[in-house]
Amino acid sequence: DTVGRILAVLREGVHNGFPVLAQVHDEVVEGEGRFEGLVLRSTLRHLVATRFRDAEDSWEDREDAPLWNTISAEDPRKVPLNGDPRLYRQMETHVKGGSANQSNKDWEWAAFSDADRARYINLGPYMNAACLTVNEALPLHKTLDCLQQMSLRHLPVLDDNHRVRGMITRHNLSRQLLRRSVAAFYHPRDMNIQPHEGRATPRLRKGSAKERIVQQAAHE
Repeated sequence: DTVGRILAVLREGVHNGFPVLAQVHDEVVEGEGRFEGLVLRSTLRHLVATRFRDAEDSWEDREDAPLWNTISAEDPRKVPLNGDPRLYRQMETHVKGGSANQSNKDWEWAAFSDADRARYINLGPYMNAACLTVNEALPLHKTLDCLQQMSLRHLPVLDDNHRVRGMITRHNLSRQLLRRSVAAFYHPRDMNIQPHEGRATPRLRKGSAKERIVQQAAHE
């Protein structure tokens, strides 16, 4: 992807992780492309921070060349396919709370030139290609179980064609939000039914979309 698009995602996005899509056209089209993996906000910050951490006067073909020149290129055909071990070490230092911990913060707001923004970075080596995902048809309670049992903060939501439909977070499944969602379909006094009250299933709210679907299925 281009550095400019990565900066836009960091500035406009609110999640700590972002889906990486396989590009199927010369230009990236929102919503197109198969899901390939998940890249963390902190990782994207490490990538763009390399622009200002190294001197700019080294040759790109040197082993000690600046990270910026080894992870990015002006021509997408020349973008390295493999990750730079030095960047992995920097990210490891960040996770362990080393010196890179603070210097990595908010680099998306730095002054990048138009030439910087036009460069390409391959996110493949730095993403998690084996992250957990959920299908858009998965019941809500099972999605919540995934988040809680795996101690996850976010989950990519995919359709049957492995395309991203969105991201779901713990905040999306807060108690207040879940109660408002259930209240749209069921009578408020039935939302806290206990087993001993003799009514096993809450009554649908009159006129709700779910009630119309149930009634239509009963007539078929």
